[in-house]
Formats: sequence, C-alpha cells, structure tokens
Amino acid sequence: MVTHVKKTQYLCYIYNEDEIDELILLIRDSFMLAFTVLKDTLVKKLEEAESDWM
Repeated sequence: MVTHVKKTQYLCYIYNEDEIDELILLIRDSFMLAFTVLKDTLVKKLEEAESDWM
C-alpha cells in the first residue's frame, strides 16, 4: 500500500509508512543502549574534570 508519493523532477519515491516506522524503531532500539552508556560515560568524565579543576 502506497501511503506517500513524492515526485522530484524525473524520480518518484514511494514510502511505505509501516516499513519506515519499523525501521525507525529498529534503529532506536539498537542504539538506545549505546547512547545511554555514552551519556553515563560523559557525565562521569565531566564530574572527574570538574573535581580535578577545583
């Protein structure tokens, strides 16, 4: 089922909204843990840098 069609000059892009939503969820779920770990690491490093600075 075509939910959205976008024409650009000679090209026509067809998007399946369900497939796009599924892809976004897959990417989010795959990277969520990595971003959480990154955030925790950056907060820890910031605290260390602030304590060394004083």
